[in-house]
Amino acid sequence: MQTKKEQSEEAFALTRKILKDFVMSGPTEEELIAAKQNIIGGFPLRIDSNSKILGFLSMMGFYQLPLTYLTDYLTAVEAVTVEQIRQAFQRRIHPDAMVAVIVGAVE
Repeated sequence: MQTKKEQSEEAFALTRKILKDFVMSGPTEEELIAAKQNIIGGFPLRIDSNSKILGFLSMMGFYQLPLTYLTDYLTAVEAVTVEQIRQAFQRRIHPDAMVAVIVGAVE
C-alpha cells in the first residue's frame, strides 16, 4: 500500500485488522458472487489467442491435467463456498506471524 508517512501506523493497523477479520469470516456471499463472476466472465480473455491456448495446453500437459481441465476449472470456481475460502485462509494465513516491511524516507 502507499500512504503518507504520518498515516503509516494507522494504515498498517487498519490493514492488519482487515486481514484478521477476513481470515476469521471470509468474504461475504456478495463478494464471493462478484469474484466468481469476475473469474468466470474474464476466462475467455485468458484463452483469446493461440499463444494463450498453447500456454494452457502446455500447463495441462506438464501437470498431467485432464483434457477437460478448462471446463472443470470453471465448474470448480462456481462450486467454491464462503466456508471453503474461510477455512483455506485460516489454514494458510496467520496475520500475527506475518512480517511487515515498511519503506520510507528517513528524517
